[in-house]
Amino acid sequence: MLGLTLLAPLSAIAQSTDPFRSTTPPHPAPRPPPEPDVTPPQPAPVPIPPAAVTPSPVGRGIFDGTYLGSVTAATVSEGGKHRQHQGCVSSGTIRAIVTANELTLQQAGVGNSGSASYHGHIETTGIVSATQTTLDGSVVTVTGSVIANQMTGQIARPNCIYSFSATRQ
Repeated sequence: MLGLTLLAPLSAIAQSTDPFRSTTPPHPAPRPPPEPDVTPPQPAPVPIPPAAVTPSPVGRGIFDGTYLGSVTAATVSEGGKHRQHQGCVSSGTIRAIVTANELTLQQAGVGNSGSASYHGHIETTGIVSATQTTLDGSVVTVTGSVIANQMTGQIARPNCIYSFSATRQ
């Protein structure tokens, strides 16, 4: 009988004296992971190649402003020699107006009219180029450069070559 009485109390003792058994209620069962996002991936936008983007001519150019200066020399090109020509004025003033790198250069002291205007542009590198067609159909060219606030160059008329220098105001 002893063996029987031991069996009943052993099960009661095992439940109450188990050092690994907690008296707190068991933790709830872990939740299943959330459903994965099944939205299909969107294609990446196609970039526009740089060549397709053209800069707008509207705006401010790096050389914009008014330049004032003078004609420093006048020569004529004949037979490979440069010399003063009777019809060339040896001095005068220059006024250049630059807006969005577009150039209007006005030269005072030219011929019978007293002035001439040349229209052109200034490249982003500072290279100046402009032209004018005279009443007789001759083409006058202006070439030069802008470095910092200084514009220098030449005006090549059919019978005279003028050098000029102008400073941005």
